[in-house]
Amino acid sequence: MKVKKEYIILILVIMALIFYLTMTSTNDHDGELPQPAKVDNAKINRIVISEKGKEAVTLAKKDEKWFVDPQGYPADSVKVKNMANAIADLTLTALVSESGSYERYGLSKEKKIVVQAFVDGDEVRSFDIGEAAPTFQHTFVLLKGDNSVYHARGQLKRIFEHTIDDLRDKTVFDLSRESISEIALQKGEHTIQLTKTEIPPKAAEATKEKSETPTPPSKPKIEWQDAKGQSVDKGTVDRLLGSITRMNCDGYMEDSAKEGLKTATWTITLKDDQGQHAISVYAPDKPETEKIPATATSNPYPFVLNKGRVESLEKSVDKLLGIEEKK
Repeated sequence: MKVKKEYIILILVIMALIFYLTMTSTNDHDGELPQPAKVDNAKINRIVISEKGKEAVTLAKKDEKWFVDPQGYPADSVKVKNMANAIADLTLTALVSESGSYERYGLSKEKKIVVQAFVDGDEVRSFDIGEAAPTFQHTFVLLKGDNSVYHARGQLKRIFEHTIDDLRDKTVFDLSRESISEIALQKGEHTIQLTKTEIPPKAAEATKEKSETPTPPSKPKIEWQDAKGQSVDKGTVDRLLGSITRMNCDGYMEDSAKEGLKTATWTITLKDDQGQHAISVYAPDKPETEKIPATATSNPYPFVLNKGRVESLEKSVDKLLGIEEKK
């Protein structure tokens, strides 16, 4: 039985190798490959990504920042930078086919991804992306004006196959936890105002001998106190700040949904030397939903957070507000 399984595995490996060699060596090209002209990725200021049956995605660079047009949504800078780099560095490594048959390469009109790049309105690159090659290190591509199928270096489909929602910048807050000096919490009628307070260290005892090495001064102890000067659990505050100060949302709602949001279930407001930063969470339309609506002063668009994240935040809020957990 074991021998039979090994034969099956061997046959599959041989078939995969034959398939790969067929596509890469049956169309050997004696001359040099037609490498695309050089493009400076820093000068690319518009990228259009099209796929049949899907809404085209247009990315535009304005004042060194990328946006999703025509909506004007801030774009994920890392993802767009990866696209601009892939466009500028497009490198052909092998001629695969000159037959004009594209279906098996994922380059038919129904399956291909069309990428266009522009510099100040002039198209500087246009190519079609198909499936990943069997090497898993290359992608089947078509260049504009060339009917031949090539291998291009890299997993290009993974870089460019994104929806508008995928490409939106999902940053809610990008704050320094250490800079937060005040926290205000509100949930229904329950409110609390917390202030970060430095407790000076106790005075060091005088050394008995002048020759002793002086003890370095101790750092002040940090406490969070309510309006009455009572200390609250620092660990809970730290967990809360750790979850919020560097926060990304899990997706966006329709822009118009913000108008339909009612009173917030709870609100957290942070204060630093730059001002106040608030996030509010709302009850979902359906209790069983896994996406909870929210808004923030730092982001003009209504967004959603996964239910698990909201529940974790709410536990910290309840603890600091002194609300007993429901059993």
